[in-house]
Amino acid sequence: MWPGWVHSADPQVHVVAVGDVAFRRQVGKAVAVGELDPFAQVKSTLVDADVTFGNLETVLTVRPLPEPKTSRSYPIIPSPPQGARLLAEVGFDVVSVANNHVFDFFAPGFFDTLAHLAKAKVATIGGGATPQQAFTPYIVEVNGVRLGFLAFASGVNRAPHGVAYVAKRWGDAPLRAIRALRLQVDVVLVSVHFGVEGEPKPGPKQTHFAHAVIDAGADVLIGHHPHVLQSVEIYRERPIVYSLGNFLFGKQSKVRRQSAILHLRLGSGKQPIRSVSFQPVLADPEREIPLLAEGEEARLIRERLRNVSRGFAASWTEHGEELELLGPWTMPAVSAR
Repeated sequence: MWPGWVHSADPQVHVVAVGDVAFRRQVGKAVAVGELDPFAQVKSTLVDADVTFGNLETVLTVRPLPEPKTSRSYPIIPSPPQGARLLAEVGFDVVSVANNHVFDFFAPGFFDTLAHLAKAKVATIGGGATPQQAFTPYIVEVNGVRLGFLAFASGVNRAPHGVAYVAKRWGDAPLRAIRALRLQVDVVLVSVHFGVEGEPKPGPKQTHFAHAVIDAGADVLIGHHPHVLQSVEIYRERPIVYSLGNFLFGKQSKVRRQSAILHLRLGSGKQPIRSVSFQPVLADPEREIPLLAEGEEARLIRERLRNVSRGFAASWTEHGEELELLGPWTMPAVSAR
C-alpha cells in the first residue's frame, strides 16, 4: 500500500475503515463450519493498520427467527457467531452496530452479537443496554495519538422488543456526544448510517447532518447504508466519506460489489489529517468475498469515486491502484528512512 505523505518527526496512526460487513448466505454457511475465511484475500491490508474499523450490518446469533418476522419488506440478516472470531483474527478493533439491522432478532439477538464480539475482543460502538452505553465512544491511544470513535444510525427496521438501544442521529444527542469526545482526544472519527440505498450521491439530509457532525468537532465522517460507493467531500478541511459501500455482503450486482478500503494517516494538532486514500475492492461474484481490485477493475472504481465526488471540493491523485484525496493536509513527501 502506498503510505501517504510522511510528515517528518510526526507520530502517526494508520486507521483502516471498510464498508458494510455481514456473513450472509453461502459465506455464512461456510464460516459456521470453519470452511472459509472470507477475509483471506484482504487480510494483509487489514492487519497492517494500527486500528481497523467496519460497520457490522448483521446480527451474530443462532436463535430461531423471531415472530413477528417484520411488518415491512426489509430483509433479515443473521450471521454465524464464528464471524466475531474472524473479525478479530484479521485485525478489526472496533465495529459499529448502529444500523437498521441491529434488532433483526430483537434485543436477545442484539445482546448475542455484543457478547460474541466481546469474547473475541472486538469493541462495539453505537448500541447498548442503555442510552448511555449506545453513545459511549471507543477511545484508543496509538503512538501517542488519542483517537475516539462514535457511531449513529438513522433508524432501525424493527423495534428491539426488549430493553436495548441504538444511538440515533436525530436531535442534539449525537452532537453533544461529539463535543464531549472532542475534549478527550486528538482525533474524532464518526460513523453514520444514513442515506438512500443505491444512490450515487448524498441527499440534502445527509449533507446537512454530515456538515453538522464536522461543525460539532469531528475530524472524519465515514458513512454506511447506501450499499454503493458515494461521494467524498472536503468540508472545513475535514474529509467526509458518504458511503464506503459493501465490503462483505453476499451476492450483489456489480456496482454494489465495488467498494474501497479507506486508509487514514492521522496525527495530532490543529490539522490531524495526514493523508486520505482509497484502495479499490471488488467482491468476487461467485465466492462473494472481498478482493483487492487490480487493473481495469481498479480503474473503474477510481473513476466512480472521481465521478460521484464532482461538485464536492474533492481533488485526487493516483498511486498505483490507490486513489489519494488531496486536501489542506497534503504536503510534499519526504524520505521515510
